Amino acid sequence: MKHLKQTFLKRKDSETDGGPIPNEEATSTEQECWWMYVKPVFEALLAQTNEEFIAENVRIHEKKLNSSILEITMEELLNYWCICLSFGLNRQPSKTVYWANPDNSDGILGNDFVQSTMGRRKFGLINRFLSIDEATLKKETNESSKKHWNLGQWNSADDDLDKWKGMGQKIKIQKKEAKTGLLCWKIVDQNKYVWHIFYTQDFEWEAGDGEDKISMLYLKELEASLPPGYFIIVADAGTLSSLEAANFLFSKDRLFLLSCAGNRPSALWSYLQRNLDPFQ
Repeated sequence: MKHLKQTFLKRKDSETDGGPIPNEEATSTEQECWWMYVKPVFEALLAQTNEEFIAENVRIHEKKLNSSILEITMEELLNYWCICLSFGLNRQPSKTVYWANPDNSDGILGNDFVQSTMGRRKFGLINRFLSIDEATLKKETNESSKKHWNLGQWNSADDDLDKWKGMGQKIKIQKKEAKTGLLCWKIVDQNKYVWHIFYTQDFEWEAGDGEDKISMLYLKELEASLPPGYFIIVADAGTLSSLEAANFLFSKDRLFLLSCAGNRPSALWSYLQRNLDPFQ
């Protein structure tokens, strides 16, 4: 976070390495710098989680109870998020182990940070009802990026499976690390900052549409998110790379690198050699 704050204060717009846009809001603490980025997402996450939480309690009790009993607070949501981060730093065989009594295991089990931050029951409730729709997540993430970030010169265009077990449309892809989550496409710059994101369900196509046609829809969405100028698109997903994709990016005066799958025809390479500028 220290590096993040320094970049906020010192960066010039003319630099091509990308970074945060200087902002007076970022001159105080590192935590406030971070909160400026993620606040809209967390506010939407809290609102939609509480909708699910309250609706379930109303259904069970057949009447609305006191809202102070039903609602999850922003502080609790942030505590939940911190605990989830700690899970990655201190791996245990199951979530319940973090709340185990260390006295019963000679200090091997249990985690003081987790136990002092939130009770197991409250964590379980938030985990059960955690919810945000893909459209809201896409909107808030993309708006925050365009407002607070200067895009780096090198940009990866690739798909990703965001780990998610809450409400919403989830898919399972065994070869992905997350296994279960939301399939999305992203533009991520050289600083590993997500500049643009969208989900596959944002698009409609007919049953007969082939992979190439669908991939071109994704590529056009990603390309349109980039500002004009000297930005390089690296298509890391082979499905985005084709002769049509090369012609499209060339027509947009984009610099690009295509990572083609092995099933692409060899004619593609000879065409590129004959017709495209070697610097494209």
